[in-house]
Amino acid sequence: MRHTFIPLLYLNFRMCGLNSQTPQDREPGVRVLQQEKDLRLKERCVKCFLDFVILRLLAKKPMTGYEVNNLLVKNYGIMVAPNTISSKLSAMKRRGWTSVVRNRHGKTYSLTGKGQETVNNLPAIAAETHAFIRLIFGS
Repeated sequence: MRHTFIPLLYLNFRMCGLNSQTPQDREPGVRVLQQEKDLRLKERCVKCFLDFVILRLLAKKPMTGYEVNNLLVKNYGIMVAPNTISSKLSAMKRRGWTSVVRNRHGKTYSLTGKGQETVNNLPAIAAETHAFIRLIFGS
């Protein structure tokens, strides 16, 4: 199954002009506004592509939803509601991307073969999505 979505790790924010420097960017107030805009875009992308972000995290090691949430905060500075993570993990299990084992820490999720295949296809998915984003933004 082929998906046409991109994980946050592959987004090229420069194509949207978010990292370009102008004389106004040197002013403190403009920099704060730019940082807020970057954070909002980053948060929106992580939430939109949360399943792919979680897949990338699970590719490193099996985790609980709590561990996934902690890594989202640590790696991206974004807090996602626990029920959102739980529902994404459940949906990923239904798709056959993850398997779950109950233990004393709760449910621990790990990638299945199908999930690992999806992770391996992320660069191709990223390229397709990048091309689509360029089409949307006209660059």
